[in-house]
Amino acid sequence: MITILSASKKGPDYLVGFQITTQTAKVFDSWGMLSGTIATGLTIDQIIDQVYIMQKPHIDAEIYRLDNIDPLDITADVIGMEYIPSIPVPSRVDISGSRVITQMNTDEQVTSYSAIVYDQYNSPITVPIQWSSDAGKLVDNNLYTTEPGMIKICVATTDGSNISSEYSVSIIPYVEIVPPAPTSSMSEIVAALSTRVDSIEKDTLTATSAIADMYELVNTEG
Repeated sequence: MITILSASKKGPDYLVGFQITTQTAKVFDSWGMLSGTIATGLTIDQIIDQVYIMQKPHIDAEIYRLDNIDPLDITADVIGMEYIPSIPVPSRVDISGSRVITQMNTDEQVTSYSAIVYDQYNSPITVPIQWSSDAGKLVDNNLYTTEPGMIKICVATTDGSNISSEYSVSIIPYVEIVPPAPTSSMSEIVAALSTRVDSIEKDTLTATSAIADMYELVNTEG
């Protein structure tokens, strides 16, 4: 169905509006203008006819689009409607904390972690969560470790949304550092060298004295 909304003169030209209702009860408006030069000598009905003829391709295309549009597509039906956002629901869980733990000794070591649940609007949301791990000992968000290896931490919502996240942690084993054997101090080295020099000097004097005595003995016999 096509209804004439308006047919009026705008300056030297004519503006005509139509309201169209499609077979699927979609409603839209179409406006067209006819120049005063072309409208000269025409009646108002003829002017309306001329505007409709010019607008018809656009009207037909819009009728086809509205009658065949996917219901999920945005249509003119939603324009002006009140929008009520969906209530926030859990969308993801982010876990934070150390991914590498180096054991400082052989005792049990405790490392704390934290988790934040975000909704579909990327805002933090408060919902109950449960912590678990495939190794080690996890009490709430505290991980107790003694053995090296890989541990997978999991956090899951318990409100029925079934959102979860996993977090891998590497445990580096404790390595006992054995200090090197003590070495002689510089003063000890100097003292040892001095003793050795004194010994060499004594040996040298002894050898020199023996040579002198032998030389004297040879001269005397001669």
